Amino acid sequence: MSLNVDLAPTIAELAGAAPPTFVDGRSLAPLLWGEQPETSRQAVLIELFASAEGSEPQSRADESADPGAAAKAVPPYRALRTPEAVYVEYETRERELYDLRQDPFQLDNVAEGADPALVERFSTRLAALASCSGNACEAAEDAPLDGFGIP
Repeated sequence: MSLNVDLAPTIAELAGAAPPTFVDGRSLAPLLWGEQPETSRQAVLIELFASAEGSEPQSRADESADPGAAAKAVPPYRALRTPEAVYVEYETRERELYDLRQDPFQLDNVAEGADPALVERFSTRLAALASCSGNACEAAEDAPLDGFGIP
């Protein structure tokens, strides 16, 4: 899994430069050379901090006039993405959990019926990724996900 923050370290390595120490991310250059990276992310953080207020479409006609209106109505959220699952916590306290092996299009939210301990593990990892910085983020992304599989 790769992220936008990987672009700067990748470009720096390709240019023969070292990125500044405050730059997050990992170089993807080894992948360009057919090599495997030293470590592999097991989880990534996805965030939406704010959406446009008052932009929820009132009708289908409004939605067709502004195709992005429905997307603008999404409340702020944080999500954890793993190779097998997506877990989302909205600012509204709603939660979503998708088993990507069984539901790759994320149509069946299984959060309500999931084992509460499983949901808590996802929530704890999400909080760790949301609050980390620097090398701590790399450790949080790479940590084994034992028990994170959805039965």
